[in-house]
Amino acid sequence: DHRDLHSFPTRRSSDLLARAMGDDPQIVDLDGDGSNELCAASPYSAQLFFRREGRLYAADVRALMQSAWPEMGAWDAAAWDFNHRRLTVSGYAYEPRTSNFTRYVYFDGSALQIYTPEQADTAS
Repeated sequence: DHRDLHSFPTRRSSDLLARAMGDDPQIVDLDGDGSNELCAASPYSAQLFFRREGRLYAADVRALMQSAWPEMGAWDAAAWDFNHRRLTVSGYAYEPRTSNFTRYVYFDGSALQIYTPEQADTAS
């Protein structure tokens, strides 16, 4: 499944800005600023597209998580939870020993914030 984000420079034409691929892609305000983001997730990855100051940005959430957390092993599942405005990711990590994990990924308008479920409970 996919969802497209277009701009409409004229009444008769549109330009494709981004295409989110995954399970049930949505256009939703993840950070509560009144501007919508385009997001999608699948068992293999997650995407986030957002506009700031007229520019379009694309985030490959899996690649960013692996870069920030090299011990992350397999990414088993990912799903956007629009009621809580977050991405839930599960899989397993290699360090300090191989173990399962769940992480909540929030978008704060300019960066991704990653929390364990315990951290998310105390932050709210």
